Amino acid sequence: EETKFIISICKNNNILLVVDEVYRELYLEKLTPSFLRYSNNVVVISGLSKSHCMTGWRIGWCISNTNKLIEPIINTHQYLCTCAPYLSQKVAIKALSNKEHDPKEEIRIKLKYNYELITKALKISNLKYLIPSSAPYIFIKIDTDDQLFAEELLSDKLIVIPGSFFGSNGEKWIRINYGLEKNILMKGLKILINKIKLLTN
Repeated sequence: EETKFIISICKNNNILLVVDEVYRELYLEKLTPSFLRYSNNVVVISGLSKSHCMTGWRIGWCISNTNKLIEPIINTHQYLCTCAPYLSQKVAIKALSNKEHDPKEEIRIKLKYNYELITKALKISNLKYLIPSSAPYIFIKIDTDDQLFAEELLSDKLIVIPGSFFGSNGEKWIRINYGLEKNILMKGLKILINKIKLLTN
């Protein structure tokens, strides 16, 4: 519904839509349809950095249903760099060609496990939270200045992102990444929950 709403606004105002779908494969329940399914006036950007844990390998792409939207990107790109590094290309081919072992499915299963761990702990602690449909992040309500709270957590060697960095709707929220090893995730979560409880008592 949100996708269709965004596309309708862009269509009515003749706006070219550029969408980052790099997290799309990391879904919790079901794969979200691509914006390409609903519009020809859209360019989708994606890559292997999240779905295959290949951050830094510089393998990505732009896709559109309309050739004329991609042509200027190709023309600009060829003056910036010739192509992706040779080694990155070979690794990407291997990652995308292995039919017996699907790395993105393995990553997705681990994330789903972590998600269930963390949401159970947040529910027990009666904390309000929001989750995206496809990304290893959770927003947690803290009812205090999110930037100051994030700074306080640094003294406990815990890094979170203030919600206000994402706009005014994020004020008094923090964002955490649950794409970690279980022992690190639970250690960080314990510190975080204890700190929030101190604020509310």
